[in-house]
Amino acid sequence: YPYALKHIDLNFDLRDGQTSVTAKTQFEKKSDEPLFLNGEGLTLKKILLDGKELTEKDYELTDIGLTLPAPAQNTFTLEIET
Repeated sequence: YPYALKHIDLNFDLRDGQTSVTAKTQFEKKSDEPLFLNGEGLTLKKILLDGKELTEKDYELTDIGLTLPAPAQNTFTLEIET
């Protein structure tokens, strides 16, 4: 695999029939391949790379998931809120 998952924190916010999930994940890069994360039927609210909010030009979001070009740093934290 091109990335190793080193640590993940998940936060679930359940209220009024809606669920928000924030995943804060630390990765270690093993190659320069893009990072692909599966995710069908989700609404992306926010994505941060090492604390910096990314814009739509920084990643590709499709019906089946999210693709992020390989970050420059070997270890990085990705925070995603759906």
